[in-house]
Amino acid sequence: MIRGIGRRLRSNFGIGSSRMAIRSQLAWYWRWLLNILMMAAVAAIVWWVVQNSYRITGFNLEEIKQQIATLTVENQAMKRDLDIAKSTLTERDRQLQIEKAAQGELARTVAQLQEENAVLKEDLGFLRNIMSSGATPEGIGVSNLKVERDGKPNEYRYRMLLTQGGQR
Repeated sequence: MIRGIGRRLRSNFGIGSSRMAIRSQLAWYWRWLLNILMMAAVAAIVWWVVQNSYRITGFNLEEIKQQIATLTVENQAMKRDLDIAKSTLTERDRQLQIEKAAQGELARTVAQLQEENAVLKEDLGFLRNIMSSGATPEGIGVSNLKVERDGKPNEYRYRMLLTQGGQR
């Protein structure tokens, strides 16, 4: 009995078993049609998931569109404010340049007036010396001697005030 079972198993599953052919019950055209229908079904499911992924994940597309519109309006307002600030800055920069030019002109005028004031004080001193020369003893007096370098090398310019004392 065990021996018979062993022979039967060897005859069905071993090298000596009879040949067996496995064949499909469906024709090739039905198999292709079934494959195409399965691909179409998978494509439809993928398309639906992509289209509805916003709802599936809790992402609200309309809310995002509204936020984009709001941010666009804010961006435009900020650009206008920036343009206004740039024009104000340009205007103030021009005013600053004008004020600097006016200040420079005033500084030059002040320097010129100080120079004129010094010349007038010098002339006043000169005139005082001339007027007071009557009270000095007789003879020639030298005052206000100035020696200045001229524009050329080894050349000098001098200036002095000679007064004669005593009666004229």
